[in-house]
Amino acid sequence: MEGVSNGGMLYHEVQESKLCAVHCVNTVLQGPFFSEFDLAALASDLDRRERQMMMEGVGGGGGGGGHVAAGGDFLSQDSHNVSLDGDFSIQVLQKALEVWDLQVIPLNSPAAEPAQFDPERENAFICHLQDHWFCIRKVNGEWYNFDSLYAAPQHLSRFYLSAYLDSLKGFGWSIFIVRGNFPKECPISSAEAPSSYGQWLSPEDAERISKSCNETWDPARRIDQTDQMVSEIEDADLKAAIAASLMDATPSKASVDATPSKAAKASVDATPSKASGDATPSKASGDATPSTASGDATPSKAIGDATPSKAIGDATPTADVILWRRKNVTLGILLGTLAAWVVFERSGYTLLSLVSSVLLLLTTILFLWAKSAALLNRPAPPLPDLHLSEDAANYLAALVRTHVNALLSAFQKIALGKDSMMFFRVAGWLLLISIVGGLTDFLTLGYTTLFLVLTIPALYEKNEELVDKCVGMCYCNLQQLYAKLDSRVHKWNMEKRKLS
Repeated sequence: MEGVSNGGMLYHEVQESKLCAVHCVNTVLQGPFFSEFDLAALASDLDRRERQMMMEGVGGGGGGGGHVAAGGDFLSQDSHNVSLDGDFSIQVLQKALEVWDLQVIPLNSPAAEPAQFDPERENAFICHLQDHWFCIRKVNGEWYNFDSLYAAPQHLSRFYLSAYLDSLKGFGWSIFIVRGNFPKECPISSAEAPSSYGQWLSPEDAERISKSCNETWDPARRIDQTDQMVSEIEDADLKAAIAASLMDATPSKASVDATPSKAAKASVDATPSKASGDATPSKASGDATPSTASGDATPSKAIGDATPSKAIGDATPTADVILWRRKNVTLGILLGTLAAWVVFERSGYTLLSLVSSVLLLLTTILFLWAKSAALLNRPAPPLPDLHLSEDAANYLAALVRTHVNALLSAFQKIALGKDSMMFFRVAGWLLLISIVGGLTDFLTLGYTTLFLVLTIPALYEKNEELVDKCVGMCYCNLQQLYAKLDSRVHKWNMEKRKLS
């Protein structure tokens, strides 16, 4: 667990234009370390290096016309690392964090395998989908979601962290781990800060702002307002500044800086706050330092403007249902499964007979409705256009393919003896399922499991401190009992040796 940093304060930046990558980097570092111009400088340096490598490849690739054409196409394209509206690539974020000796590792890589089972051991995650970036960060032993589309950091419990990451992965988010020695204190003062979007909040202030947002925010309008906010952003000064920065990426001006790390540090030390202030609207909340921010807890934007993103809103329904944050849905699932259990288990219905009866009744009603409507000159049944779109079919196929391939890969590792731990894990679960399955039927087991899944995590989150305290006491008692037993066994062995 990392030590207390920044006096226990949380650094958060609220969305400005499409600069979520800048906000993501700064919240990972917990301070206003970078501006959009610093990242644009890194992007231009990366573009220059990529163009140089492509030109060398074309020049040394023999007489192949395909290589020349591909190289010409690459050189004629715009920047591959930053768009004119301020969206940056993962390579730019990696270079920025490398300045502070931090590594960015994909969560699905072999090096990150321990974090896939126990994300609590990490300190920061970067999440990306389409053109949105945000950071999940551990600060002073507690996890927070520093999405710049929220007015304040959102606290995440330990259980919810794992469920939240799994939900993001299921909806196609790319997740990266950030490892290394994180800055304990922000060495940049407010006057020198290259970014002017940030605010320092205490955990209590962050919780208060989040609650006020949840009370005033209308979920039905969340997706439409977020789409409108992203699509209608027009920041001419920012686009012009980034375009000017990208002019440095042309081969004729390729001698700017040799290393991106030095370029980024130089750009931070060169007081880019003036340029940042010229390119973006000023924010009064960015003036607070960690030592003085406890009294200034107001968000830098109006609470109504800090809307959760569409992707985030869609990415967490599973965890929200499990933790009773959507009580109507959770209660509906419990009552629906209870009704299904009664119908199948107590009434003697089988799944095939029930589905056949429901379909027969439905088609009969719709058929008679349509015929009577034609005879009486009434409108036909209001049926939607029933078809499965190609996109939906491709998404389902890709989802099934991903899970099947993961299952086959795990089976191959076990069958070839490459992963002993996985073998014992799978064998243990299969043995447990076999034993439990012999004690009850499938429907009762399924309903009981669902009931436990929808109650135990919610009860644990509600009484987390009490449960942890009780578990800790039980663990200490077990340790004491083990120590007593061990001493008695040791004493018995000593007496046995003396007698012999």
